[in-house]
Amino acid sequence: MGQAVIFAAITSAASGAVAYMGAQRQASQLEQQANSATLRAEANAKIQYNNAVAAAQDETYQQSVNTFNSAENNALMNRMLSDKAKKDRMSIAAAEAQGAKQGVFNYSFSDTLKSDMMLSEGEGIDILAQGKQKSYEYKSANELSELRKSRGLEMGKYSSALTLSEGRQQSAALNAQASATRIGGYASALGSFSQAGSYYSQKTP
Repeated sequence: MGQAVIFAAITSAASGAVAYMGAQRQASQLEQQANSATLRAEANAKIQYNNAVAAAQDETYQQSVNTFNSAENNALMNRMLSDKAKKDRMSIAAAEAQGAKQGVFNYSFSDTLKSDMMLSEGEGIDILAQGKQKSYEYKSANELSELRKSRGLEMGKYSSALTLSEGRQQSAALNAQASATRIGGYASALGSFSQAGSYYSQKTP
């Protein structure tokens, strides 16, 4: 009977020790997972924000391209209008000189000249309208790009913060679980050792 009690006491103590060591290993694994969750969240948050910044930089570059193209378009429009005005002056002067030379600079010729000038003026308006339309398109593209850039940065900050928050919550939950596991291991060991002591006291007369 005494040997059975001793065996039970030893078995109970050993079981407590095994439970304690198992709990400590499990708690360590949970703590490692908690640390990994934090590191993973920090890395993903950084990637998300960096991607948003890179996208914003792309938008900024496209805005500079649009601004350059708009300036080129305005310069081209001005050159075309200037060249046209010069060509019109030369055509009118040549026509007037030819009409005066031939003695036909009369009312009919004046009407024809006015008609040509009106036609030329219409062509000038077309050039101006096309140039202005292009400028408007570049301006609108830049405004839309600015909206995308601002929105992208805001979403990048939000996503980054959300990822960090979720990672920290997951890490806190795992650490809490690890702490509970350690405490459970201590309790299990204490219970087993107490039971072993109880068995041993039964052996003692």
